[in-house]
Amino acid sequence: MGVKILGMKQVQKNLDKVGKSLSEAKTKGLIEVGETGVSIIKRNTPVKDGRLRGSMTYTIANKQDGLESPASRSDTLDKNPKKDVVILGTNVIYARRVEFFSKTGSAGFFLRSFNQIKKVVKPILEKHYKRALK
Repeated sequence: MGVKILGMKQVQKNLDKVGKSLSEAKTKGLIEVGETGVSIIKRNTPVKDGRLRGSMTYTIANKQDGLESPASRSDTLDKNPKKDVVILGTNVIYARRVEFFSKTGSAGFFLRSFNQIKKVVKPILEKHYKRALK
């Protein structure tokens, strides 16, 4: 006795559509994580303006955003071609010194930012996945 499944092409088509929708939701969610993360890092950067704060960016899917003046293109991260990874940070040469060796209380500003960003990642991605599955 055999089992016959009807409408298999339509099932496959629907699965492909949902898979594509979830992939797009992940990328959109990671872009929002990047935007939110850059905002958090800039708030925690030990200066109100300037090269270090202005150079904080994120990159995903060959997109890069967040750069402000007086930062220059050489201060930014290399573009990340991956759609499923967001990278946040700066390429300013003295950023490590501020993060690890500052004596003014600003040391660890990036680690503090990372700990704040970790708390918003899951809710942001959940929101985008729920929208995709409606």
